[in-house]
Amino acid sequence: MMRIAAFAFGALLMTCCLAVAQTNPSAAPAGPALNVPGDTVILAKLMTNLDLQHCAVGDQVEAQTTSDAKQGKEVLLKKGSSILGHIVSVQPATANQASSSVVMLFDSVKSKAGTQTAQLVIRALAPESEAPSTSTIAGGRGMSGEDTHAGLSSGDHAETGGVPRLNASSVGVAGIPGLDIEIQKSTTGERLSVLSWSKGDIKLKKSTQIAFLVMQ
Repeated sequence: MMRIAAFAFGALLMTCCLAVAQTNPSAAPAGPALNVPGDTVILAKLMTNLDLQHCAVGDQVEAQTTSDAKQGKEVLLKKGSSILGHIVSVQPATANQASSSVVMLFDSVKSKAGTQTAQLVIRALAPESEAPSTSTIAGGRGMSGEDTHAGLSSGDHAETGGVPRLNASSVGVAGIPGLDIEIQKSTTGERLSVLSWSKGDIKLKKSTQIAFLVMQ
C-alpha cells in the first residue's frame, strides 16, 4: 500500500512539475536560431502600452520591426516581424535603493519563416517619431556582443524641431526623461535589458521606438 501511495505521489509531483515548466515564462523558446550576425542593430516599435511602474514578472513584451535588416542585398529579417520578450524581474525603489528597475529578456523572433530563437537587448529608446523612417537597415553594428554589463548613457538624438528618430547608430534614451538602459548578463548566460528610473512613473506608449542589438 505504501509503495502504491509513494508511486501515486511521485506521479502527481511529476505532473505538477511539467505543468510549471510549460507555463514558466522564462523557459527557453523552441525553434532554430535567428540567422542574423551578432552586433546587428534592428529597429522596431513597441506594440502595446507599457507602464513600467505596474509591470509584473511574466508579462509579455512585443515589438515589431520597422525596417528590413539586411546584409548586403540579403534580407535577414523582414519589416513587420515580431520580437518577443517578457519581464523577468521587477525591483521597486526602497529606502536603501533609490531607483526602480524592470528587467526584460528578449529571446525569440516571429516572422513568416516561423519562430526563431535569439538573444536581443535594448540599445536605444525614444518616443514615436514624427519623421518618416527608412525602409532598410544594412550592416548596422553596435556594442560588442561580449559585453556583459554595459551601461548606455542617456543621449539626445532628436532632429531639430522634431521627435527623435532612432537609427543604427543610436544609443541610450532620447525624449524619455529619467529613464536609463543597462545590459546585464544573467547567471545562466542570457543577455538582459534593464530599464531603471528614480522618479515618477515611466510609461512607454505603443509605437515607442526601440533599437535592438543582436547578441552573439
